[in-house]
Amino acid sequence: AGGMPEEDAAAAALLPALQRTQPIFFAASREREIRRALLLAQEFGLQPVIVGAEEAWRVIPELKASGASVVYSLGSIPASPPEGRADPATAPGLVRAAGIPMALSTQMLGGYGNLSSRLQRLRAAGWSTDDLIRA
Repeated sequence: AGGMPEEDAAAAALLPALQRTQPIFFAASREREIRRALLLAQEFGLQPVIVGAEEAWRVIPELKASGASVVYSLGSIPASPPEGRADPATAPGLVRAAGIPMALSTQMLGGYGNLSSRLQRLRAAGWSTDDLIRA
């Protein structure tokens, strides 16, 4: 009793994140989830990467202010444009145009057979082949 605490492997694994030498990945798709992740990152001085990011376009100012990066899930883009409402295929372009570092992910895609249709949807939303390769 009263001696030095034992080394905690889990706490030691968090050190690079707390020292901002390694980012922390937050699974957050909805606006509320993304805001919570950014607040948590701010509170602990973390370097956030938002994974999923379906509604990241709604919090662009907060993402920029936090220095966050985004990994946008192609699975959140429907195979065809919805009728009578905004096209979700335009959302990643808004984040990219704001200068927020981003990548595309096959998360929630439901198989690689769906990849081509989602990439075609991004091409229709204004992404060039080079844009897609860079992301």
